[in-house]
Amino acid sequence: MSYRVGRRFEYHVVYKLREFGFEAKRVPLSGRKSEFYPACDVIVKVCDKELKGKLKTSKKRDYVIIPLEDFVELSNNSIDFLC
Repeated sequence: MSYRVGRRFEYHVVYKLREFGFEAKRVPLSGRKSEFYPACDVIVKVCDKELKGKLKTSKKRDYVIIPLEDFVELSNNSIDFLC
């Protein structure tokens, strides 16, 4: 059940962003393709602009593998940041 690690990390990042005064929210069902939700993990509101981001983590935390697809989405402006 590796999705728990990802979901926990998403909540942690949202909590930290809120702690620093940013308006942030986790996207429900972010790991699944859905027409109702954006294809990102978190949304952060900065200067009246919503930034969409994807988050990656691992259980061991020695390294994180980011798929090439995520870098393509970043360069195509589908998402605004990777963490």
